[in-house]
Amino acid sequence: MKKLYVLVGTVLLAKVVYSQQTILKVLDSRSNDPVPFANVCFESLDTQKLNYSITDKDGFVSYNLVEESVISVSFVGYNTHLDTIKPGITKEIYLEPAILGLDEVVVTAQFKPKLADQSIYKIQVINQDMIRAKGVSNLGEALSNELTMRINHDAALGSSISLQGLTGEHVKILLDGVPVIGRLNGNIDLNQLNLENADHIEIVEGPMSVIYGSNALAGAINVITKEHTRSGISAQGNSYWESVGIYNFNASTGITKGVHYFFISGTRNFFGGYSEIDSGRTSRWKPRLQYDLDANYTWKRNRFNLKLNSKLFDETIQSKGPVQPLPPSYAKAFDAYFYTTRWISGASFEFNPNETNLISGISSFTLYKRIKNTFTKDLTTLDEVLNPDQELHDTTIFKAYLIRATWSNDDPSSAFGFQSGMDINIETSYGKRILYTNQSIGDYAVYFNLHYRPFSQLLFQPGIRYGYNSHFNYPLVASVNMKWDVIPVINWRLSYAHGFRAPSLKELFLYFVDINHNIQGNPNLRAEYSNNIQSNWIYSRRDTKSSLVIEAGMFYNQVRNSISLAIDSNGVYSYVNIDEFNTLGGTIRFQYQLHPRLTARLGFSETGRWSDLHGNEKGILAYNWSPETTAGFDCRWIKQGLSVSLLYKYTGKLPQFYLNDDNVLEEGYIDSYHTLNVSTTKDFFKKRLTLTIGGKNLFNYTSIYATVVSTGAHTSGGNSIPVGWGRTFFVKLTYKFNKMK
Repeated sequence: MKKLYVLVGTVLLAKVVYSQQTILKVLDSRSNDPVPFANVCFESLDTQKLNYSITDKDGFVSYNLVEESVISVSFVGYNTHLDTIKPGITKEIYLEPAILGLDEVVVTAQFKPKLADQSIYKIQVINQDMIRAKGVSNLGEALSNELTMRINHDAALGSSISLQGLTGEHVKILLDGVPVIGRLNGNIDLNQLNLENADHIEIVEGPMSVIYGSNALAGAINVITKEHTRSGISAQGNSYWESVGIYNFNASTGITKGVHYFFISGTRNFFGGYSEIDSGRTSRWKPRLQYDLDANYTWKRNRFNLKLNSKLFDETIQSKGPVQPLPPSYAKAFDAYFYTTRWISGASFEFNPNETNLISGISSFTLYKRIKNTFTKDLTTLDEVLNPDQELHDTTIFKAYLIRATWSNDDPSSAFGFQSGMDINIETSYGKRILYTNQSIGDYAVYFNLHYRPFSQLLFQPGIRYGYNSHFNYPLVASVNMKWDVIPVINWRLSYAHGFRAPSLKELFLYFVDINHNIQGNPNLRAEYSNNIQSNWIYSRRDTKSSLVIEAGMFYNQVRNSISLAIDSNGVYSYVNIDEFNTLGGTIRFQYQLHPRLTARLGFSETGRWSDLHGNEKGILAYNWSPETTAGFDCRWIKQGLSVSLLYKYTGKLPQFYLNDDNVLEEGYIDSYHTLNVSTTKDFFKKRLTLTIGGKNLFNYTSIYATVVSTGAHTSGGNSIPVGWGRTFFVKLTYKFNKMK
């Protein structure tokens, strides 16, 4: 036993002697000021164990290294610094300030993860800090201040998006690369996509049909969720209150054990409803209660990553009816409840056999279920009884299956690279509102993209997609992209893409007829085809203390066989093809950063829309134009952990067509409006506790004038549409706990 004690003591002593204190000082490369509370990760070269630390208020961090390690130093507003360090040395680390949006790592439609500035696509990124500064909790709010994006609000169905003048059914919404299903009136309700568990949002404008197939004529929006990558245990809790009657709570935790990473997050969101004018029991904005549960497991070993994930969403919307003088109490009401469940479960992997190749795959199953139940409520006893009228109840179920695999070869030193892949999407639907109660549609495709670099500053990427659709002739979809770094401070992107969208199951087979609705699908619909041209110039200059980015772009979309909901002389709504619908527009953005204190942004865009409904001749003068203006201001004090953010957007008058009393198509408009949001964020206890307070919609808009609103297939008409619930104020509190190994 004595010999054993001596042996153990000798080993421990050797380890202490070998383990040496390493001291790092993290500085701003422009000002030489220390960067307090920066995150520092140590990864050993041999065992690949991860250990984390944080710099103190003077930018120092010390750690007892046992062996040579790779260090990663990161902090908001700076590019991540990677280096190799040996035990026992003292070293200064200089962090390079980041230009917002250009230095973010993106994955959507890429050969492999890369900086947004290096991507051949123009990609906008909304990161965690931008989400936090906006004080938003769902995707609709996060996108509401972006150029060329218009968020449309329905007080019952939620919010939807139009991008580059094309409506929501042309925008591919993705969660970690998995398409989101469950469109109502052609749109995904953006209020259902919670951002408490989001790492960042990637937005690609323009047709992505070569990569993502149908529903990507206008572009793709990919919400990338968080993963637990730290050593040890981490936990976070959020609470959010907004004066309109919103109470949100979120908690998450992550655990690492060797090569195993676990993460789970739960969210509860509550909104009590809102009306501009007190109308008794009914409210224009319907009360809703949401629950989100996300869980993922990641296994990382050398060059192979495997991830299993599951996302469960549950929502209840209550639509209270007016008081009815029915016996025996003469105080009854018909209350409708809408129950929505969305479950996404899947697996993905990445394998890097070497530095230039990446093999990846993803498979998923999505279930979307929406139930409507109507109850008769006795307001004297508060008893509820399910209404016997079956026309007041409905259940619709959609299921989607996805299998995608890609092989990418991307060597910056080589003239050629490629990406090849296969994509299988199968969607089925069931419900009494669906023709013959059960329908399915399948989409099977292979695609190929080629990288060609005639010299290091110029990159071409032609691509093709060939597929089979179970209901429609699938065309050969093609695209060609170019990125040219004209000079070190200017790059130019130019692209042409051909798009394809097969009609959805609802557009083909929906049969919804009751006392308030008469909507019938059209099995004879033709698929939509599009052509898109985009050009984008970016000038970016950096000096010791500041950076300036100027971006100018234009786009043109031509959509043939555009699908629209129309009404006939008998009052029946049905989906029809319009021969041609075009959008044309341009944007210009300015961003100035005075590091590290100030960031200012200003943007303008103009979007024109044209269709052949009136037999209009083509030409710029024939387009109906709508302007937008955005402005943003961020001021930050790093040592004090304090930041202030201001966001403004002007949404211009939007031309629209409507049917007058004589059933003749006329041109009208939706009025313009302004939004202004302000927030202040303060960090406490070494960034463990974060408090954000602010105000939204400070100009107090609730609804705006519209010539005639015929949202009629789903809601009643009128001369106003909702855009918000007026001026509100919010408070958000976040607490983070980390126990590192």
